[in-house]
Amino acid sequence: MNVFLDTNILIYRQVATSSFHTHACRRLAELRQDQTVLWIAYQSLREYFSVMTRPQACSPALTASQAVHDWQQMIAAFCLTAEGPEVNQALQALIAQKQLGGKQIHDANIVAMMQVYQIEAILTHNTADFKRFEPLIQVLPLLEA
Repeated sequence: MNVFLDTNILIYRQVATSSFHTHACRRLAELRQDQTVLWIAYQSLREYFSVMTRPQACSPALTASQAVHDWQQMIAAFCLTAEGPEVNQALQALIAQKQLGGKQIHDANIVAMMQVYQIEAILTHNTADFKRFEPLIQVLPLLEA
């Protein structure tokens, strides 16, 4: 199976003081044990950099050098999608089909990449953001109900 990692999973994985750190690490270990192929996108890396280089409630801001180091480690650890004409076409189709706008476009772009790269599921803590895209993708919650 192929699973896309939402940005919040990447953040929780890195921030040991987050209340979700253990959950993220455990879920990633379970997926790897099941031979799941884990995917990220440049979009996710930009979002990670944006969040992690400003102070958070549970951690100080990373320096640009530290964030770039994390970025390079993630590129080495996960498969990486790239945007291009196929993703753009899939995104346009999703926008029209689901009548999307505003911040929903960022999530739709992830789903478009998932469709082009044949990634079946997304692991996220923000399940509500992706529910509108079921049954196109499977939404895996960080926390089991």
